[in-house]
Amino acid sequence: MNRFRASALITALAIVPVTPVEHASAQSVDRDAEQVTRARPGQAIDAERPNAASSDTSGRATIWLPTYGFGMYLGGGALGLRRSVRDREGIDSPKAGLLGWTATLWRHLFLDVGFGLSWASDRIPFEETACSVYDPSECNTTSSTVFGLIGWAKLGPQLRILVPLSSDGVDIAIRTSAGVRGISLTRSAHVRSACSNCREDGIGLSGTFVAPELELAYAFGKTDAGAFGARVAYEHYLSGDFAHGLWLTAFFDGYW
Repeated sequence: MNRFRASALITALAIVPVTPVEHASAQSVDRDAEQVTRARPGQAIDAERPNAASSDTSGRATIWLPTYGFGMYLGGGALGLRRSVRDREGIDSPKAGLLGWTATLWRHLFLDVGFGLSWASDRIPFEETACSVYDPSECNTTSSTVFGLIGWAKLGPQLRILVPLSSDGVDIAIRTSAGVRGISLTRSAHVRSACSNCREDGIGLSGTFVAPELELAYAFGKTDAGAFGARVAYEHYLSGDFAHGLWLTAFFDGYW
């Protein structure tokens, strides 16, 4: 009887199905791997770095101040003279072509220096006849012109706003400066090398100013390692021979 019961128990255990736990786990791992394989690359990276999305600031305008920077610019503009200076010197408002350099000293401050060529319309021109120093018989008569050099230096604070694009950005800068500008002009009818005793009238002008400035530039990379664009500056003179000035320049800046 006992032998019969043992035989029946063994037969029942053989019929009961065994749950394939390990096999099911293997199938689950395969399905998970397949899902990861079908996932986009960005999803897989985000899964490994769950906080990556929280640090994404693309598309947001940010205020930033580069520690140091250096740039170069070309441009031109004009200066308005005070009426008393215009009558005294006999010239109209000077124009100028500019070549300048600007440096970011430390985040908030910038320094701007440069020089250029300046000229003005002569309101009291004169004519002069000069003969060649090599051939005294070769003479010509010409009217006077006003031509010379311009130089300046200014210092002030700046605020920069970077608007990121797909891979680069737009750099907007607001600057305010105080500085000094000077012009050395000469009224003459001939170049000095053409004659030894030609008439020359020297005209020296200067003034101190404050100037608001606006920049708009295309920035390389969202860190703004470099940018090129345009700058407009209006100068209001506090003292000196000038009343106001307006300048438009194109520049290239590098930052680090």
